Amino acid sequence: MRSMRHVVAAPLFVYLASGCSIIFSPGNIPLADGPTVDVEIRADANPAALQVDEAFPPTIYEGSGVGGSRPAVVVLRGKQFVSSNNLTVTLTPDTSAHLERFEIAGNGDYIALVVSAPITPCAAATTTPIHIEVSQNDGMGGTVSKGLDTFTVTCLNELTSAVTNTDSLDAIYSKIEINNNVDFSAGSKNAILKSASFISLANLDASAGTAPTAGPGGHAGSMGPAPGQAGTLGAGGGGAGFADPGTKGDNTTLGTGGAGGAGNVGDMWIASWGANSSSGGGAGGPTATLGAGGVGGGGGGGIELTAAGDITTAAITANGASGANGASGAGQGGSGSGGVVLIRTSKTISIGSVSVAPGPKFGNGGAASVGRIRIDAGLGTYPAAAHVKGPMLVDPLLTTTDQHPTLMLRGQRDNTTTTLRVYDKNQVVVPGGPYEVIFSPTDPGLAEVVPTLKAGFNKICMWVEGGDLAVDESVNCISMAYLPP
Repeated sequence: MRSMRHVVAAPLFVYLASGCSIIFSPGNIPLADGPTVDVEIRADANPAALQVDEAFPPTIYEGSGVGGSRPAVVVLRGKQFVSSNNLTVTLTPDTSAHLERFEIAGNGDYIALVVSAPITPCAAATTTPIHIEVSQNDGMGGTVSKGLDTFTVTCLNELTSAVTNTDSLDAIYSKIEINNNVDFSAGSKNAILKSASFISLANLDASAGTAPTAGPGGHAGSMGPAPGQAGTLGAGGGGAGFADPGTKGDNTTLGTGGAGGAGNVGDMWIASWGANSSSGGGAGGPTATLGAGGVGGGGGGGIELTAAGDITTAAITANGASGANGASGAGQGGSGSGGVVLIRTSKTISIGSVSVAPGPKFGNGGAASVGRIRIDAGLGTYPAAAHVKGPMLVDPLLTTTDQHPTLMLRGQRDNTTTTLRVYDKNQVVVPGGPYEVIFSPTDPGLAEVVPTLKAGFNKICMWVEGGDLAVDESVNCISMAYLPP
């Protein structure tokens, strides 16, 4: 059985050079030889019998391989791919799908294509057909060629100008590059910005507006999973809860302050957007003559930046708001909680600051909870404000001839809650996992895992505690091709 070892991580450049902790679930450590998964041994090659059956995945996003992002990995499955017979692969049109390089499996059944998809004029949500042609010497002085017409590039919009309404956002863009500040002042949805390539922004704000208005995806005054409660007879409204409890509003001679909202709502790992959203503060108590109390402050909004390439921003803000004044002699509203920020890239992160502060306590209204921040990044420096650091592979390979490659991950130091699994193209778990991941106890939190791959296309996924493969925000996946030597 392969032994486990654990070495405290040095700074990243030293760690990469020297290696460190191999972390496994003891019941799932592959044998030193490793189980062989779906690998065929090729008999004598017959290059004239060239066969091309399938390209997987059948489509890639426009923008793949742009702005520091990983190119797409497309695996051709067939028969009699013979590297020594002057094998060539061409993509047409190469302006929509550019072949960076390709590698041929030693068993002759797979070719891994490393493909970039330049950002070109095309209608969003349409697909551009790509013809794949494989040719090689037939061993008899001629050439044999086989083509495939089931591969496409999915076109996407570019986001290059500031938007204010989150309801108008596309699910994903080919690139996001906005030089002006972005202030999301409208919309019921979280501000989720996803790019198939890179994200470059100035300042991004999804904070709550004037009480009781919430930031996009957050909850208005007196609303949410952990709202502050209303005060009575001139007393303050309770502050909103979220990660922490909100505090009670101040009492008055006649009235009782509203209770603060509950803490520990949702989860620190932001395993789902549905369970993690801000709450609003409670309303202040009215006067004895029924003069209305002040409304509670709204909670901060939700922001997600997910990119295949680099993410660069100056500042990200999703703060809550203070409660408001009411009639003369009435209580003030409680403050709204901070919002939620989730940032993910397997490449480099460069962010000036991140804030999910609660609305400032106002008058006799209660104080609210801070929001939540999770940052998953393969490279770059985490902002100091990061509450937790989710799992992300560090510069992973696109292709490998090793059925048990060593993968390095970066995440929350000393954390043991990350799970890693490998799936084949049919979303079936490849035997050998799942693999437990234990990050080193010092910054940067690093770990190594040696999974078992299947011949051809593999999807390697790691997710946070409480996560699920079907919940996008809880899981990070990359594609890798295993080519049997």
